[in-house]
Amino acid sequence: MTDFSSYLAARLAAGDTLDDALAQVRRLEGAHPVAAIKAISAATGVSLGEAKRIFDASPSWRQEVLANRALHGESITALLRNSES
Repeated sequence: MTDFSSYLAARLAAGDTLDDALAQVRRLEGAHPVAAIKAISAATGVSLGEAKRIFDASPSWRQEVLANRALHGESITALLRNSES
C-alpha cells in the first residue's frame, strides 16, 4: 500500500505546488478521496477539516468532489423522504 502522506510530502519538498502534488497522488494506485485528505493533513500539518477544504478545491480531484456532492445530495433526499413516510 502506498504511503500517500510521505509521497505528498516528498513532492512538496521537491518544489511541486500543492495542486501539482495532489495531481500526482491522484495517479497513484489505490488513491481515493479519504487517503488524499489524510495525506494533505499529515503532509501540511493542517486539520482534517482544512485538508478537506483544500481537497475540495483541487482541480485534479474535481470529478470525485462533484460525484461525492451528488451522492451526498441524493442520500439526504432519500433520508428526508423516508423520514416523512
